Amino acid sequence: MKQPLTTQVSTTQIMDALPVATICICHDNLSEISDVGQKKGALQKAEVTVNETAMTLCQLDPLSELPAQIADLNFSIEEPLQHQVAASDMVSPIIAALSESQTDRRDLLLGHVPVQLSSVQLSNNADKVVTLVTLQLRDHRLFIYRNTQLDTYSTELSIKELINFEKLVSQLTSELQPEQEDLDDRIESALAAIGEFTQVDRSYVFLFDFDHTHMSNTHEWVNHGITSHIDELQDIQQEHLPWFFEQMLSVGKVELTDTAALGDEAKHERDEFLKEDIQSILCVGMYANKRLIGFLGFDMVARQRRWSQIDVRRIRIVADLIATAIHSSRLQQSLALSQKQLLATNSALRELALQDGLTGLPTLPKLKLRINEEIARARRQSYGLSLCVFTLDHGQKTQQRLSESQWNNLIQDIAARIGSCFRRHGEVLARLDDCSFAIILPHADIDIARERALKVLGQVATLHCIQSNPITLSSGIVQWQTDMDAEDLLMQAQNNACEAHLQGGDQVL
Repeated sequence: MKQPLTTQVSTTQIMDALPVATICICHDNLSEISDVGQKKGALQKAEVTVNETAMTLCQLDPLSELPAQIADLNFSIEEPLQHQVAASDMVSPIIAALSESQTDRRDLLLGHVPVQLSSVQLSNNADKVVTLVTLQLRDHRLFIYRNTQLDTYSTELSIKELINFEKLVSQLTSELQPEQEDLDDRIESALAAIGEFTQVDRSYVFLFDFDHTHMSNTHEWVNHGITSHIDELQDIQQEHLPWFFEQMLSVGKVELTDTAALGDEAKHERDEFLKEDIQSILCVGMYANKRLIGFLGFDMVARQRRWSQIDVRRIRIVADLIATAIHSSRLQQSLALSQKQLLATNSALRELALQDGLTGLPTLPKLKLRINEEIARARRQSYGLSLCVFTLDHGQKTQQRLSESQWNNLIQDIAARIGSCFRRHGEVLARLDDCSFAIILPHADIDIARERALKVLGQVATLHCIQSNPITLSSGIVQWQTDMDAEDLLMQAQNNACEAHLQGGDQVL
C-alpha cells in the first residue's frame, strides 16, 4: 500500500534531486489527434515543469518559454547499422509521447549526445493528461529493461559502440607508434578522440618526476565551453595534493562521482577540484616496466557522472597506449643521446689518436691524410710540393742519459723551434716517432725546402749541449713527383734523413 510522505518535501525538490532529466507536461488530451502540428501546438501551450538536470542536459534557457524550447529540441535517430536520420526527418519523441501511454527509446541523439528517453502518462481524463518524460545519457553497455523488444536496439547499439571503440583503439595504436614524429601532437589528438567518444568535458595526461614528488600536466583536451587549466598545473608538489599522490602511488586510480563529498583527509584535493569546477573525476595510472610514470584523467564539469566499469576499462586501455608511446619515445631519445655521445667520444678518441700527447702535433696517420690531400690539390692546380723529415742525431743515447722530464722538455723545445720556421698556410708539422718530425711544404720546390731545413738545423744548434754532446738534427727532403703518393714521399724523405745521419748528422740530404 502506498503511503504519503511524512516530511515536508515538495515535488520540485524531489525532481531536482534526481540525476535523471525529468520533464512533466500537463497538456490537452491528444489520444485522438494524429496531426504533428496540432501536437506541437498543444505542447507549446502546455504547463511544463523541468528539474535542474533537464535544464542542464537540454541546455534550456530559464528566461525563455520552456514549452517552445522543449518542442524545438534537436533529436535524431542513431540507427544501429544504418545512416543517421536528421532531426528534420523525424517527429520529436517528446511530441510523439504526448499521445502515447508509454514510450521507451534508446536509439536517440540529443544534438550529438546519445540519450535514452522514457515517458509515461500519469493521469488521463477526457480533458487533461500529465505526461512524465525522463532523459538520461545512454551508457555504453548492454541494456536489459523489462525484456521488451527494444532490448534488441540496445544490444545492437552496444555492439556498435564496441565496434567503434575497437576502431578507435586501432586508430590510436597506429597514431601512437614511437617511430613517428610530433608525439605531443599525437597524444593530444588521442585525448580529443577518447574524450569525445566517452563524452567527458576534459581529458588530460600528467607525468611524474623520477621520485614521484612532483607532477605536471603535459597534455590536455577540453570540450567546447570548458576552461583549460594546463598552464596552472605545472610542477605540482606532493605536499600540495598528498591524498591524490598517495592514491595514485598505492592503487593507481582515483574515481570520484562527487568531488564535493571528499572528506577532510582530502581537503586540498577538494579545494583544487572546486577551483577547477570538477564535479566528477576518473584518473588511472600509466606504467612503464611496472613503474608509475603518470596518469590519464577524465573530468566532468557540467554535471556529475557515475563512472561505469566500462569507463574504467576503456580509460585503462588508452592509458596503456599513451604510456607505451611515451616510454618508447623516451627510450629512443635516450638511445639517440647515447649514440650522439658515443660518436662524440669516438671522434674525440680519433682526434687523440691523431694528435701527439706530448707536443700536441699531429701524428703519422693524420700527416698521411694531409699529404694525400695536398697531393690531390697539387695535381689539380699544378704546383710544387716538398716534404722534410727531421731526426734527432743520437736520439736513443740522448734519451737514455736524460730523465723522463728532461727528455720531454727537450722534445717540446725541438718541436717549438721547428715549428717557428714553418708558419705559412698549408704547412703541417707532425711528430713521426720519439725522435723524428716531418713537415709538408705546399708550393715549395727542393731548393726552397733545403733552405728552410737548414734554417731549422741552425735553430736547434743553439740548444744547450747535454753532457758535452751537442743537440743536432739530420734532415731528409724530397720533392713530390706525379707518380708518388704519401707513402712514397715519406719513405724517401726518411731514407734521406737516415743517410744524412750516417754521414755524420747535422746536415740536409
